[in-house]
Amino acid sequence: MVDGSAKPFEENINFTKMITDIAHEKNVTVEGELGHIGGIEEHINVNKDSVLLTDPGKVVEFQKRTGVDSLAVAIGTMHGLYKGAVCLDFDRLARIMKITDFPIIIHGCSDLPEKDLKKIISFGPSKMNISTEIKHVFLDSMKKYLDENNNGYEPIKALNLVSINTENLIKSYMDKFGSTGKA
Repeated sequence: MVDGSAKPFEENINFTKMITDIAHEKNVTVEGELGHIGGIEEHINVNKDSVLLTDPGKVVEFQKRTGVDSLAVAIGTMHGLYKGAVCLDFDRLARIMKITDFPIIIHGCSDLPEKDLKKIISFGPSKMNISTEIKHVFLDSMKKYLDENNNGYEPIKALNLVSINTENLIKSYMDKFGSTGKA
């Protein structure tokens, strides 16, 4: 994943192409990003005024000029957990999907209402990221174990609870994504 989404279009292309060329020399695939989603994730904090939805007219050009193997697009999703109403641009996603023949990725799918997840899925993206919820389940499970066991020092037991809760979350998303039982 190379994220030059905060850069102007030409700078994003140059930066992403440089990384893609290096990665492809080592047979490593690259996911680029065009458009800039909002929210908070690790060191990234993008307020709603800095969101830049993906311009469908630039998607194919971006992929051809950078050589990325897949492309994350911005349609109104955001990093982190949602506060308030969610407003996704499904028409934009439809236009992007109609003109592309390479994998399209949607970041910021944690905590989306199930109806929105299903609508996104109906367009056929290759990947939908749910990283924030996985991080929350992991750390909340660890905290729960420590709270319930007087800050016990049994990492295997703590990690077992983390594993069970994370697995349950992933299974619930597999059901929502319609991928349960498919290999």
